[in-house]
Amino acid sequence: MPNKTFFNLPKERQKEIIEISIKEFSNHDFDSSSLNRIITNLKIAKGSFYRYFSNKTDLYIFLINYTLNKQLAYITNFKPEEEHLDAITLSKNL
Repeated sequence: MPNKTFFNLPKERQKEIIEISIKEFSNHDFDSSSLNRIITNLKIAKGSFYRYFSNKTDLYIFLINYTLNKQLAYITNFKPEEEHLDAITLSKNL
């Protein structure tokens, strides 16, 4: 899990770190994913990254939990009737 320093960052910066990291792991398997690419894209010093996460595995596990929680929240709050109505409303506006 992330170190406390990560959670002290502004939400926008946390989101940026998450998005850039997910992109890296989406484009490469775990072994080929590069912390150096993530750090370069974030435009931070390597030492700063290690204040947020202990290592690549720590970051990866955090991202798995983060994405699973997002999916669970979506499924839990999904209301088919509202989705259906939105689709009908959208199609009438086309």
